[in-house]
Amino acid sequence: MKNKVLSLIGFVFVCQLAGLIGGLITSNSVDTWYSTLIRPSLTPPNWIFGPVWTILYALLGVSSWIIFQSESSWKKRALTAFFINILINVIWSFLFFGLQSTLLGFIWIIVLELSIIWVLVEFWRVSKLASFLMLPYFLWVSFASFVAFNIWWLNK
Repeated sequence: MKNKVLSLIGFVFVCQLAGLIGGLITSNSVDTWYSTLIRPSLTPPNWIFGPVWTILYALLGVSSWIIFQSESSWKKRALTAFFINILINVIWSFLFFGLQSTLLGFIWIIVLELSIIWVLVEFWRVSKLASFLMLPYFLWVSFASFVAFNIWWLNK
């Protein structure tokens, strides 16, 4: 039981760490470059991103931990897809906020969206619950894709 709790904490920690890295990259541009962009009216206020991503990364941690606990022969493949997705997620922050490129950010968020679909499919093979726990992440990034497209379009 103790090992299960520690591994759950580890998975959530790794996901939160990815969020922290993305947040650090983002924070340098939010009050400077990002504030100068024309944004669509549906763009959420800046303060909402921290709480939303904290919750999403916690869900991702629990979801990936469920897969880790599985005895499924698909487990390794599912976790590989998941960790590739987390890397793609962090790279998005670098491209959009670090390089301050709305075009690269928009292109890469489509890659991120496709990688989430890949993870959803792989997780579904192992655990329906783990896949369902990924849905808020998928929906948030889908909405973010719409916002990213509009930011690129309005600022090209």
